Amino acid sequence: MDLIDPSADDDPTLRLETATAERFARALDIADRQASQAVTACFASSYGKSIVRSGSYLRLPPAQGPHPLRRFSPTEVARLPGFPADYHWSHIQPGKPERLTLTNRVRAQRLQWKLLGNSLSIPVVRHVLQHLPMINDFRQ
Repeated sequence: MDLIDPSADDDPTLRLETATAERFARALDIADRQASQAVTACFASSYGKSIVRSGSYLRLPPAQGPHPLRRFSPTEVARLPGFPADYHWSHIQPGKPERLTLTNRVRAQRLQWKLLGNSLSIPVVRHVLQHLPMINDFRQ
């Protein structure tokens, strides 16, 4: 499963303004799409609201326009800890997403990031627990 959704590159609500990126350049955690082993920071519930220390930004290819950084979409953030690819946010975005106004889309994204912030995923927890020696002792 690809973690990065190329269609999110065109979403203006995810772009970080150049002036903001320059102002906070030393404090931003930036993941480079070209790096095969890129690592992101922990995505906190304040992602999308706080500029720094709340998660990583994705560096876009130069051909993507004047703003070289964007936020990870809520779907991409959900994929990182193992949420299934077919997970949908229909309970947050009633109706068709294309009918949402720009303001409502931003609100929905912030709510999604807030819910995902510091979340755990069952597949990740299961994997960790299966590798703890004391858990294996209880199974025997």
